[in-house]
Amino acid sequence: QRPTSQTFCGALQKEANCKCLVLSVLIYGCLAAVTWCRCTNVTK
Repeated sequence: QRPTSQTFCGALQKEANCKCLVLSVLIYGCLAAVTWCRCTNVTK
């Protein structure tokens, strides 16, 4: 058993989760911006 490897893996998992969270936020932000632009263009 290596506690250092466990903490290292835990840190990697946390970093991966943060990256996934940031990616999902960016994707949803882009989708929201595109839909908002389309709605504003339609109302004009």
